[in-house]
Amino acid sequence: MDNVSVKHILVVDDDDQIRDLICEFMRKSGFVVSSACDAKSARQLMELFDFNLAVVDVMMPVEDGISFVKSLRQNGIDLPVLMLTALGEVDDKINGLSCGVDDYLTKPFEPKELILRINNILRRTDKSSLFNNDDNISFCDFVYNRKTQQLRCADDFVDLTSTEIVLLEYFIDNANKNLSRDDIACCLKLSDNLRGVDVIITRLRKKLESDKCKLISTVRNVGYRFII
Repeated sequence: MDNVSVKHILVVDDDDQIRDLICEFMRKSGFVVSSACDAKSARQLMELFDFNLAVVDVMMPVEDGISFVKSLRQNGIDLPVLMLTALGEVDDKINGLSCGVDDYLTKPFEPKELILRINNILRRTDKSSLFNNDDNISFCDFVYNRKTQQLRCADDFVDLTSTEIVLLEYFIDNANKNLSRDDIACCLKLSDNLRGVDVIITRLRKKLESDKCKLISTVRNVGYRFII
């Protein structure tokens, strides 16, 4: 990995052993890594360095990972975040996606999957990627590129989480069709959690819609329709 492409990752976890293991594996995978034991220390590091991505644990003392990410987004900081959640903690996943987390990984996890998730997020959020017209899909004021999984409005890129990308592509593939909340939940792997579907659709709506552009329509007693 050359110096131009080296990515600086911030790992935030209060468990010393887990944090050290994550950092060690990521360094072996070619990343530059800094670590923090809590949200306060993470903010101090962010004042000193520019990071490409943060790996943040949900369960931390004083300020949990979800509150930390929410505060970043409220302050206009769009640093990509991979959230680490405990096994079976569905509410943590929903709350994380709601506050602007890009992806989540359930503990325990395989180190190779961690690296895969990180590389996927970095690829999606790399705004230096050029659009290939053959991969473009245009709707309203937007252009979505399937290959890079990037959404652009005029000259600006729209930041999408991995779950929002899955939902957008599902909507595009089923444009102008009525889609049940159950079908959408299945697509998002949120089966039996329709509340999570509504949360994610609300977030996507905020990024896609304006007074002159209404793309996601609520179909009473059915679900939703993506109109293009």
